[in-house]
Amino acid sequence: MEAYTLPTYAYLVVIAVVLANLGTAWILVLTMGENNGSIISGGPPLVAALSVLCLVLSQYNILLPLDVSFWGSAFLAALGLWGAWVDYAHISDRRKILEKARRERKSAQ
Repeated sequence: MEAYTLPTYAYLVVIAVVLANLGTAWILVLTMGENNGSIISGGPPLVAALSVLCLVLSQYNILLPLDVSFWGSAFLAALGLWGAWVDYAHISDRRKILEKARRERKSAQ
């Protein structure tokens, strides 16, 4: 069986994965700020952690084939960032709707 080699742009993908995981963490912090210190779901942090684990597995080439762990880390990083963004958008929209309802009740009084 041939040894699989990563593409020449693999370092760019690794940098993108790390930045996506940092972005996920930042959006989670923003979500916690909007939601009184608690996160909506544990999915995005778990997926980001799995992405980091896959990246470590690809770096040391253990347990999984290199291409599976490498591209799996990229997929999981994108999925975690998307999930964190959806949670933040949901809580932000809900807060805006509640503020609008409060203003309408105040103006009606």
